[in-house]
Amino acid sequence: MYYDVLRQGLNAPICLTWEITYACNLQCVHCLSSSGKRAPDELTTAEAKHLLDEWAAMQVFYINVGGGEPMTRPDFFELMEYAIDHGIGVKFSTNGTLIDRAAADWIASTDYLDVQISLDGTTAEINDPIRGAGSFARARHAMDLLAERGFPFKINTVLTRRSYDTLDEMYALAESYGAQLRVTRLRPSGRGQQTWHALRLTQAQNRSLYD
Repeated sequence: MYYDVLRQGLNAPICLTWEITYACNLQCVHCLSSSGKRAPDELTTAEAKHLLDEWAAMQVFYINVGGGEPMTRPDFFELMEYAIDHGIGVKFSTNGTLIDRAAADWIASTDYLDVQISLDGTTAEINDPIRGAGSFARARHAMDLLAERGFPFKINTVLTRRSYDTLDEMYALAESYGAQLRVTRLRPSGRGQQTWHALRLTQAQNRSLYD
């Protein structure tokens, strides 16, 4: 019986990725979408809610929310609460720079919410040339705030030839927070096209990573 049900396939995606804005307060040199400026045709709050209504009707299980920096939208919290109230779980990626105490309180008190903070090095010397001056300290501050509230966040790191030798240290940092570590590859897309040759892993590093 279950086999026959599964053979029919899904009526809707289990999850969707939603780049909610292209606005961003950082200018990461490897940004896949060359984010920075808000698109002129960005959805209004009403339009975004209408889209969420459609996904809720389709019974989409959860959405991966990114950007840009999703928290730059003035209606970010409103839209995330709207999604959750309509049965859609939220996983959102952030650079962490806009997480203050109030935002951390909201995150820690909201159900069906998963947060991933980007960090591309275990020191400011490695991270900041890629993500911007001061971004390391601000991301770590966001992690401290969430850890204080017992919220189990994730750390995402884009592995480059500059940070490769510190991967074990990055794992130890994640463990110190009780966080999960997600390692992603540099890709030649957006601004990553200009930095691809300078930052991509060497052949030896790629082989070692696979091992």
